[in-house]
Amino acid sequence: MSQVGVYRLYKLARVSGDKFSAQMGKQLERDLHVITNNYAEQINSNSELNGLMYEKDEKATELYLSGKPFKQVKEYTSFEEVKPKGRKPKKTGELDVNNVEVNDQEELNNEE
Repeated sequence: MSQVGVYRLYKLARVSGDKFSAQMGKQLERDLHVITNNYAEQINSNSELNGLMYEKDEKATELYLSGKPFKQVKEYTSFEEVKPKGRKPKKTGELDVNNVEVNDQEELNNEE
């Protein structure tokens, strides 16, 4: 048996005063992360008082111990710049809608 595992941390619902319960509800506080089994057991033994509970994910633990990634890696699409249609960018010296002269970016930076 290994000394570490992959766990999810849940925040428990308050029942009354200083007491918490998992039966009343729980909310995910922190997704999959690696901690020692002893620490998780210690927190879970006092879950009625501290309002926290760890649940071990066996599949993720097996993946972690075999050296494979245990979290789902998100893939993002490539970024494409969106240009407004039908409007031409204003040139330096032109007036905008509010009759204010459009300046270069360098001039705007120097004004600050």
